[in-house]
Amino acid sequence: MFIQSIKKYFKKIKNKFFILKYFFIEEKWLILIMSIAITLISIYIFTNNLPEVIIFGSELIIVMYDISIAFLIGIILYFLQIFLPKVNKRKNAQRELNVIINDLTRLISLIIRNYYSDLKLWKVGLDSNPSKYIYNNIDEISKYIEDNLKLDDIIKFGWNKEKKLTFRDKFFKIINKFNIDYREIMLKYGDYLENETLYNLEQVYRNYIFINIRELDYLSQSDIHEITIKKLLQNMYNIQKTANKINDICKK
Repeated sequence: MFIQSIKKYFKKIKNKFFILKYFFIEEKWLILIMSIAITLISIYIFTNNLPEVIIFGSELIIVMYDISIAFLIGIILYFLQIFLPKVNKRKNAQRELNVIINDLTRLISLIIRNYYSDLKLWKVGLDSNPSKYIYNNIDEISKYIEDNLKLDDIIKFGWNKEKKLTFRDKFFKIINKFNIDYREIMLKYGDYLENETLYNLEQVYRNYIFINIRELDYLSQSDIHEITIKKLLQNMYNIQKTANKINDICKK
């Protein structure tokens, strides 16, 4: 019990270190201002009792000291009241983003499984790590989907025979779910997500395939082309990459 408590204590310290590291990465200008403020405060402390070299030198140092203290207090309050809550919100958002990106990854995996032979699936390593394979072979997968994904097959292919559901049902269900989740995430976390994540999330939402299913409830064969698929996979990858970066830096 005692050892577990010690481990939890050190884990908390480690987590604080990761958050401080993230603060240094994200707020470079504030770190620069804080460094200047600490330098000026140190100058005041170590030169306070020395004779004046220039006229009104002591008064000038005192003013700089007071301003530096004010800046330092402001940065500490910003860290505690704004940055820490923002980090927590961002981590929660990234967890939710991971769920919807994984849904889309499973959709792409289902497309590949429908056409690839079992032997080829084993060779390319899709079964062991679908995300890694898809994101490492974006060009190949994009061209492959354009060449092989036909609407007739989407309608005919049954992915759940017990419920008599076709691949089209799965396709539309996942994309419609993404559209709903996108709006919820933007409402809850829009102010906390990184610009890179916001951009890529918006690009997924505005992908031609998503727009047609959302607005027309219809998917044409012309929508399934290499550029559209490639852009979708790239945006998905960038969202997940940013999420992984935040999870690595701000571990719980």
